[in-house]
Amino acid sequence: MKRVLIKLSGELLARGGEDILNPSALKALAQEILALKAEIPEIVLVIGAGNILRGRLMEEQGMDRVRGDYMGMLATIMNAIAMQDALEQAGAKADVLTSFFVPEIGELYSKHRANQLLEAGHIVICAGGTGNPYFSTDTAGALRSIELGCELYVKGTKVDGIFDKDPEKHSDAVRLPHVTFEEILIKGLRIMDQAAFALCKEHGMRLKVANMSEISQIKTAVLDDRVGSLITT
Repeated sequence: MKRVLIKLSGELLARGGEDILNPSALKALAQEILALKAEIPEIVLVIGAGNILRGRLMEEQGMDRVRGDYMGMLATIMNAIAMQDALEQAGAKADVLTSFFVPEIGELYSKHRANQLLEAGHIVICAGGTGNPYFSTDTAGALRSIELGCELYVKGTKVDGIFDKDPEKHSDAVRLPHVTFEEILIKGLRIMDQAAFALCKEHGMRLKVANMSEISQIKTAVLDDRVGSLITT
C-alpha cells in the first residue's frame, strides 16, 4: 500500500492531559505516524476537533449552526498546526493544507498541491473540514481520500470495528471483519455520517474502521488485517 488517509480524533491530541492539547501526546502521536510512514510512504491526515469544540454541540446551546460549524473548522486548523509542529520536531516533513484561505498558517488545499507534497515525501494534513458548514470531518476524510486516490481510508473510533449490534449495549455483539457497503445498509448499521458513507460507497473507496482510542493502536489499526473492520463494495 502506497497512499492512505487516516481520520484521527482530536481527543488523541489531548490524551493523558488536562488541557485541549498535551505535548506528550503530540510527541507520541508524531512518533507513531513516523513509524507508520516507514511502511506506507504517502500519508494524509484529517484530524477532528473534539478536544476543542463540536459545532453541533454549540448549536444545542443556542448558537447558530453555521457559526458553530465554522468554529469547529477553525479548531481543526489549530489541531493541524499542533500536529505539524510535532511531526517536524520528530524529523518529518509535514504541511497543512486548509480548505479556506489562511495564508499565514498553510496553503490552500488543492489536489495538485497535495499530490506534489505527498510525492515529495511530505505528510499532508488536511484542515478546515470541507470548508462548508453541515459537513463533518468524516466527510472531509472521505472527500480527500477519493480526490487523492488513496488506497484506503481509515477512520479511528473507540471500538474495535463494526459489530452486528451495539457492543456497548450487547455483550454478545459480533465483530464483522469484512463487510460490504450494501450489507451495512441492509443491517441498518451506522458507522459514520451519511454523507461520508455515501461518498465512499459511490466511489468504491475502501474504508477501514478500527479502534484508535489510544495512540499506540494507530499503526496496527492501519496495517493489521486482523484488526478492525474493512468495508468494500
